[in-house]
Amino acid sequence: MHSISDERNWLTWLVKVRILILMVLLAIELAVLRLTPSPLPILPFLAGMVLWFALSLFFMFLVSVWNEHRLQAMLQVLADLAMVTLVVHFTGGIDSSLNFLYPLVIVVACMLLPRAWGYLSAALAFILFGTILELDYYLVIPSYSTSHPKLKALQVVIFVNLFCYFAIAYLAGLLMSKLRQVDVQLKDTSGALENLQALHENIVQSMSGGVITTGLDGHITLVNRAAQQLLEISEAELRGRSVAGLFQDPLPISAETAVMPKSATTPATGSTRLFACACRRSM
Repeated sequence: MHSISDERNWLTWLVKVRILILMVLLAIELAVLRLTPSPLPILPFLAGMVLWFALSLFFMFLVSVWNEHRLQAMLQVLADLAMVTLVVHFTGGIDSSLNFLYPLVIVVACMLLPRAWGYLSAALAFILFGTILELDYYLVIPSYSTSHPKLKALQVVIFVNLFCYFAIAYLAGLLMSKLRQVDVQLKDTSGALENLQALHENIVQSMSGGVITTGLDGHITLVNRAAQQLLEISEAELRGRSVAGLFQDPLPISAETAVMPKSATTPATGSTRLFACACRRSM
């Protein structure tokens, strides 16, 4: 399951991608209509695109003021299915080149909502697409199709799309299920690593001897309280500095040119106090 911030980010991303796709589709369709003769009316298509733009802007506003993100995702999927059906009708019905938008909506439903919503979106896409083709065929609504296939051919097209929609819903749902499982495993692993790191820091901080840890480059990454008291320097001032500058005696250098202090002598500050300093390589 997504967190609230994740759902808000996904919804914002969906609105932005939708607006981008609409702009590209509008530009392509206008170019095609201008360069090639077409019986399709331009005004209904433009009206549908403007309505879709308006809905997208409304959804963008809704994301910022309404915290029911799951319900918003449902509304956006349903609105997209309706708008795709309207645009497909205005661009020729069975001849439309924009019926590929149905699979995009199905994939979005699988991304934002539970897996069952992917199948529900596929079923709604099939019903809407089949209904618009049937109404065009029987001239119940104005038809913008240039071809007039027979009823059996029309039904074949409808049921082929049914198979495709459900196949896409199945594959997209399966992929998103795997991705969600991986996301949960990564969060669990990250939490375990954070707990381990906190335990390590607690152990280091509670040691009575001074402990300084460095990276492979010899720069300080951690200083416990005992080391800060011995050096009379705070951790904020020590973190990121080269550990070699704290000691008068030269420190051993490994083959990887990483500084690895094994023991400490007199501090560079001139103090005569001696202390033990254990260091390790930071992972």
